[in-house]
Amino acid sequence: MLWDPQYELIALLMMFLFMVFYHLQRSLPLLKNRFFGYLIRVDLLCIITDLIASYISTRYETYPVWLMMISNMLYFQCMIALFFFFYLYCRVTARERAQAAYSEGNIFKIPFYAADAVLLINIFTGIFFTVSKENGYQRGAYYYYLSYAYVFIYILAGLGFVIAHRREIPLKEKWSIYLSTIIVLVCAFWQITFTPYILLVNISMSTSIAIMFLSMQNPEYDKDQMTRTYNRFGFERYVGERIRMKQPVQQVIIGFANFYNIRSIYGDKKMEKMLNRIGIKLVRNIKDAIPFYMMQGRFVFTMEKDKDPQPLIDWLIDYFSKDLQFGDDHVRFQLRIATLKPDVKCDDVFELEEALFYSIDKAIKNESSAVCSIDEDVFEKIKNNKRLRDIFHEALDNDSLTVYYQPIYDRDSARFISAEALVRIDHPKYGLIFPDQFIPIAEEDGSILRLGLQVFRKVCQFISKTDMEALGLKYIEINLSPIQCMHKGLADELIAIANEYHVDMSRFNFEITETAMTDTKDLNTLMNSLLVAGASFSLDDYGTGFSNLINILSLPFQIVKIDKSIVWSYFDSTEYILPKLTDMFLGDDLEIVAEGAETREMTEQLQEIGCRFIQGYYFSKPVSEDRFLEFIMTQNKT
Repeated sequence: MLWDPQYELIALLMMFLFMVFYHLQRSLPLLKNRFFGYLIRVDLLCIITDLIASYISTRYETYPVWLMMISNMLYFQCMIALFFFFYLYCRVTARERAQAAYSEGNIFKIPFYAADAVLLINIFTGIFFTVSKENGYQRGAYYYYLSYAYVFIYILAGLGFVIAHRREIPLKEKWSIYLSTIIVLVCAFWQITFTPYILLVNISMSTSIAIMFLSMQNPEYDKDQMTRTYNRFGFERYVGERIRMKQPVQQVIIGFANFYNIRSIYGDKKMEKMLNRIGIKLVRNIKDAIPFYMMQGRFVFTMEKDKDPQPLIDWLIDYFSKDLQFGDDHVRFQLRIATLKPDVKCDDVFELEEALFYSIDKAIKNESSAVCSIDEDVFEKIKNNKRLRDIFHEALDNDSLTVYYQPIYDRDSARFISAEALVRIDHPKYGLIFPDQFIPIAEEDGSILRLGLQVFRKVCQFISKTDMEALGLKYIEINLSPIQCMHKGLADELIAIANEYHVDMSRFNFEITETAMTDTKDLNTLMNSLLVAGASFSLDDYGTGFSNLINILSLPFQIVKIDKSIVWSYFDSTEYILPKLTDMFLGDDLEIVAEGAETREMTEQLQEIGCRFIQGYYFSKPVSEDRFLEFIMTQNKT
C-alpha cells in the first residue's frame, strides 16, 4: 500500500508551531488550557507516529514485521488518545461556566479502555489490522466498524456536552467547536469511505485545533496587556474553576493607599508605565503564586493551599518599602495587604472577589500598614449586601417602596408647614430598611434615577389626594442625589410627572447636597428650569461636604439645611460655629432649617439663634403617610 503523506506534513508543521507558540505564551493553569495543551501534544505525536507507520508499512519488505506492528500500534494508540482528549476538551469547555462541580463521567472512559483492549487483542486476532512479510499492512475485517464507532462516539459525546450547555457557552466558542466537529467528522468519513490512502484525519484535527486556538484558546485573552500579569477575567475563570472543583486556594491582595494621588500627579500614561514595570517585576520574581491585576492598582496573588504566603508578603513589603525609580522620578507606593486563607469557605467567585476588594479598600481607608486577614465576617457582610441589593431591586421593580414623611416646624407661624419625604423599604421578613443602606447601591448601579422618579411619583400621588391648604402644608421637600442632578433630562421628567397628577410644582422644595455641586453650570441650568416651573430649593446637609461659599451663593437656593452633626456639636460644646453660620446665611437672605432637634431645650435655643425652621425627633420621627396626616391634623388644628 502507498499512502499520500502531504497533508500529514502540513499538519506536522502546523502543530509544531502551535505547540511552541502556545507553551511560550504561559497560559493560565486552567483545566481547559491543560487539556488543550495535551490535545496539541497528542496530535503532534499522532502525526509523527502516522508518518513513521506509513513509511515503514509502505516499505514492508525492508523492515521486520515486529517493527511494523509496533509502529502501527503506537499510531492507533495516539489516535485513541487524540479523540479521547478532544472529547475531554469539549466537555470541560461545556462545563467551564456551569455552577455545579465537575463530575467524573466514568462511563465515557469505557470506549477508551475498550479501544486499548481491542488494540492489544489485535496482536493475536488481527480483527483491526494485520502485518506480514508477504502482504505488509492490511486492514482487518472489523477495521471500519471499530474506527467509525470509536471516532464518532467521542466526537458526538463532546458535541453533545456542548449542545447541552450551549446557553452557558459564548457564541464564538460554541460555533468554533461546532465547526471543528464538522471538519473532523467529514474528513474522517471521507478518508475511511473514499480515499483510504490519503491521510486526512490528522490534518482535520490540526485544522480544528487551529480554529479553537484562534477563537478561544489564545493565552493573551487572560492577560493584562499593561502589567503582563493575568487579568480580572482570568482570575474569575481560574478561581471559579477551583471553587467548582472543591479545590480551595489562598489569596493575597495588595493595593496602594496613595494610588489616586500618584495618578493625579503623574497622569494616566505615566501611571500605566509604572504599573507595567511593577507587573513585570512581579511576574519575574514571584514563583509560588499566580499574579492577577484587578484594576485601580490592586493585584491579587493566588496560591495553593499548602504554600506559605509569608515569603510572598515579606518580598512585597521589602519591594514597596523603597522608592521605585521610573526615569527621573522616584515614587513610593504606600502598600496595603489583605490575606484570605483557604479554610475560609466561599462558594462563589464574584462573592470572593467582592470580599477581596472590600477588605483591601477598608485597609486603604483605615491607613493601616499591617497585614489584615479576611475572615467569615467579611463574607457575611458581602452576603448581607447581596441580599440587600436583591431586596432593593425587587422593591424597585415591584413599585413597593414606601415614602415616609418627617414634619418641619415653622417658628413664625408656630405650625408645621412642610415635611421631608424619605424613602423606606418595608420588608415582610427584614422589617424597615433605611435609605442609607440602599441609596449607595442605587447610585453604584445607576438605578438611582429610577428610584428618584418613583419616589417623586409617590409624593405626587400623595399631594394630589391631600388638601394641602386645609392641613397648613405649603410644600414637600424631596431629595435629589448628585447623580440625579447630572441627568440633563431630569427637570422635564419631574415636570411631566407633576402634570400627570395635576400637581403644581410650587408644592415641591428640592433638597440638593453639597456633593452635587461639582459642576455648578449644569446644576444651575437644572435649578433654573425647575424654578421657572414654580419649585424651590434647599441646600441639604450643609457642613458635610467641601463646597465653598462662592459656589453656594452663586446658585438659587432659598433655604440652607444645617446638618445635624453641626447642631449636635454645638449643643455638646465641641464646636461653636452654628450661630456664626446662621448669622452669615441670614445676612444673605437665606432661611435656615436646623436638623437633629431632639429636646425642647434644643428647639427653643435654635429658634433664639435665628433658625426659623426646625426638624428633628423632638417633633416626630419620619412616619408613614397615614400617621403623618394624623399628626399634622392634630398639631396644626386651630
